[in-house]
Amino acid sequence: MFGLSSVLWAQTVDLEQVQALASSGDLAQARLLLTRAVEADPLSTRLWAMLGSVCARLEDWPAARDAYDQALLQTPDDPRLLAGLGYVLARQGRLKKATTTLQKSLSLDPENASIRFLLGRVQFEAQQFEAAVSNFEQAILREPGNETFYLDYARILARGQAYSGAEKILEYGLLQLPRSVAIRFELAVCYQKQLKSRKAQQAFRRVIELDPAFPRIHAALASSLLESGQLEEAEPVLKDALKIDGSDFDALYLYAVLLTRLGRPREAVTQFRKCLELRADDARVHYQLGKTLSESGEIAAAESELNTAVRLSPEFKEAHLELGRLHSKQGRTQEARQAFGRFEELRQKQEREDKEQPSRVLIVED
Repeated sequence: MFGLSSVLWAQTVDLEQVQALASSGDLAQARLLLTRAVEADPLSTRLWAMLGSVCARLEDWPAARDAYDQALLQTPDDPRLLAGLGYVLARQGRLKKATTTLQKSLSLDPENASIRFLLGRVQFEAQQFEAAVSNFEQAILREPGNETFYLDYARILARGQAYSGAEKILEYGLLQLPRSVAIRFELAVCYQKQLKSRKAQQAFRRVIELDPAFPRIHAALASSLLESGQLEEAEPVLKDALKIDGSDFDALYLYAVLLTRLGRPREAVTQFRKCLELRADDARVHYQLGKTLSESGEIAAAESELNTAVRLSPEFKEAHLELGRLHSKQGRTQEARQAFGRFEELRQKQEREDKEQPSRVLIVED
């Protein structure tokens, strides 16, 4: 629900051993040392705060809360401690209490953009959308050079399908941080979500110019090209991706899908099998491989892959549909009916769920 907030108590401390352990990721040992330290000095606000931070990084929320409570017994009006406690309460799902705690923290340090942004995230989860938007935008105004604010705010808006609002935030962020590759990438994704394929592809290509090794960028561009039917353009993009990292699952998968659409099933099968070497339990790959094998006439192998897809993901309706088609080709009427029936059940279930899904779109004014 939330990323580890920068408003939590700083990790740089005088206890060099604890600092080294925390930096190296040995949080369990850092916690052990801090536990011993607070037993020896139970009135140390700083030690309790450090312990709360380490427990939060370990996602032991009850222990983190206890540590922050102990720290606040000594200094009840420390905004950083209150922010840390608010973060932990939010992770425990106690949104009302988290909101109250963060509001108190902000009242003590009203110019702290990180606390304000964290409060906005909690308010969004509590469906207090107007207050959340206000705090997000106030945080950005106070700290316009914070890349994370633009990225997180845009992703939150995208979760509510408010893509036009996310686009405005990211474009504004790019004006403030024109060298931010991450913001440019998220903006391209936002364009793609709105079916602005040309703008998305231009933005993806610009990211590749700035940082050819940026994670997922080639796969994202290739996916956009595939969606637009630009198959010939997608192939060199995916080949470049695999030159950079031959084990890039997304690039391998998209390349296999591309090969099927280009009418090169043997090559596609090879690529799908490479995908399974990386993710043997990916139902989507088994489905695509089964479908490709079926189209190539390898019926027994296709059936095996489709059955695996269904076993791994029983509600994978397209796999049931493909099994029905396969059985129908073989004259296995009863099995075909069962597969088609299951597909129809799942299709209707999905349709009902889509109708019942409440709209959580945020309205962002110009």
